[in-house]
Amino acid sequence: MKKLFVIFIISFLLFFTACHQEPMEKNGNGDLPRMVMVNGEIYVDADKAPSEEARCGVMDGFISSSVPRTEKPKKDDQSNFGKDYGYQLWSEDSIQVNIDEDWIIFEKES
Repeated sequence: MKKLFVIFIISFLLFFTACHQEPMEKNGNGDLPRMVMVNGEIYVDADKAPSEEARCGVMDGFISSSVPRTEKPKKDDQSNFGKDYGYQLWSEDSIQVNIDEDWIIFEKES
């Protein structure tokens, strides 16, 4: 009986963890996470730096306009954190943005 109870608890926790997704929430100031729209897709700051340094020296694009931090970008090459940043397409689901000499990974919004 004790084994059955433990299996039930573990199954419940695994199910809850797998099905629970954090909604994109604003912080206390009403700000959204940093986002950029590229090729019709929204990419969100993954809060991590790339582990690989190999990238070509040519940018795939530049962020040319910005909306307030409380809004989502609405057109290509627009962010909610500023403009004049270069980016490179990195994978099917991510890009890297050069912000103040640091490369930051942005992942496609799910």
